[in-house]
Amino acid sequence: MAVPRTPENKAAVADTVPLRSCIACCMTEKESTLLRPCRACNHDYCTECVLDMFITATHDSTRMPPRCCALLPIHTIIAELSDEEAAEYRAKVEEWITPVKTYCPSPTCSAFISDRLIPCDTPAKPAPLPPSIVSILQEVLPAIAASSSARFFRGEMDISELPGFTKVVKNPIDLTMIQDNISKYHSIKEVTADMRHLVSNAVDYNGVKHPVSHAARRLYAEYTDQLSAVTDRLIKYTAKEPAPKIFACPKCHVAICPSCKQIEHAGRPCDTRAAEEEAAMLERFGYKRCPRCNAGVKKMYGCSHIQCVCGGHWCYYCQRSTSECDGGCGEYSEGDDEEEEEEESEEDDESDEEEGGMDAVTSGRDVERVEGGQPAQSGNTGNSTHPPPAAAAAAPPPPPPERFVNLDAGPQRVWAEGDYDFGSEPGDEPFAQVWSCRHYFMTCEAPPADGINRGNLDRMECNRCFERVIACKPAPLSGLPQHLLKMKKRRKAGSRPKGMLLPAESSEILNEAAAAAAGSKEALECEICHIIVCSSCRNKYDAEDDAD
Repeated sequence: MAVPRTPENKAAVADTVPLRSCIACCMTEKESTLLRPCRACNHDYCTECVLDMFITATHDSTRMPPRCCALLPIHTIIAELSDEEAAEYRAKVEEWITPVKTYCPSPTCSAFISDRLIPCDTPAKPAPLPPSIVSILQEVLPAIAASSSARFFRGEMDISELPGFTKVVKNPIDLTMIQDNISKYHSIKEVTADMRHLVSNAVDYNGVKHPVSHAARRLYAEYTDQLSAVTDRLIKYTAKEPAPKIFACPKCHVAICPSCKQIEHAGRPCDTRAAEEEAAMLERFGYKRCPRCNAGVKKMYGCSHIQCVCGGHWCYYCQRSTSECDGGCGEYSEGDDEEEEEEESEEDDESDEEEGGMDAVTSGRDVERVEGGQPAQSGNTGNSTHPPPAAAAAAPPPPPPERFVNLDAGPQRVWAEGDYDFGSEPGDEPFAQVWSCRHYFMTCEAPPADGINRGNLDRMECNRCFERVIACKPAPLSGLPQHLLKMKKRRKAGSRPKGMLLPAESSEILNEAAAAAAGSKEALECEICHIIVCSSCRNKYDAEDDAD
């Protein structure tokens, strides 16, 4: 028999419904304002706990990002953050999320530099080879030979048959003779000398005011004009390479080379010796690089799960994310540990032998000096300021050059049994790590209108570039305007009938239109790590995945 629903019964049922509470501090919705900030779960948090996560992550890189089962977007708590706190958080999260970080090379600065401020270091195209003398003459001489001023000098008639020509001109020459000898010229200077000789022959035989002499001078002028045009093009081949692009540190404004990320070096080749020495030292001492931030890491003892100061969780042996490591690397982990301990023991033995050998040499010198009757003088003798010759000869040699010392050397048992604090063991990370995620981006859908506070959705922004983005709900196909239905041409038809849009595609088209109408970019969300990005940053992630 059904019980009638009276006001008393409704109140009793309401009293039995458990109150929502903060998963961190257990405060109920009656005691504090609750949020549901995580897009991967239904966990509730109070405003104070979410705000504390964001503020703490700003000052502690190991707590970055603020997270539950996925990272928490800033729009969930933006109303509680001041403008200064929000700007500081964005700067820190950009540093955290950047895969290859760049820092100012100035020792007094070392500020993080965003990728957005670094110009693309595209390799310059190789300059074409400069033209040869033959190719220049093959371009210039036919051009002047076709001129009307050259009609008297093309070799169409034998000028030596002119009356009295050989008596006046000792070395006859014409354009045909110059063109036939192109391959014999070693410089443009030789060609120019022959052109001047052609003009002087015409003037000597015909006189200064004769029309042929005027034609010869015009021909020489046309020759120099053609040669000047070719010379202007040669400047492209002989000009210096454009200066490489440089960028400035946003904090100290020092000029930085985009290739080596060191202080600008005025056209000199990039100096990579410091990086090479660092890599050699890390390899020698058995360090490994963090796959996330590239920092040198040494496992002192314990399991292979490493938590770097950058927040990355990875396996020490295969150097992959803990979410990707299948545990197969554990088969050779013990062997690697034993090999490392043997190498470290050998290094310790070698250093002990070197110290012992140096002590023996030093003690031997002391014995010889004492037996030679030259004890050490502790003070000045008389007024002499110079040591006796024997004492000068017995002076110890200069110390050997300083060597790098591995302060982390020693068997793992020494570190495990010693009174050293290496921090707590890294815990299991419940959220997908962004740095190792193979992102699969889909349209970011707005949450349902169920009355639960999920932050200010109107201030949703890209987690990488912080551009404003908008999340939209999917819409039925029938609700699309006709001008949007025409956008189907951008999609691949596949096997569906021509002119039909899939529901997911209709949603994506509508979201793009809604975002454009709102003056924001469409929000895209990774289905694995739940990072929210704009379309431009999605393309950057795709390019990085393709590069890997």
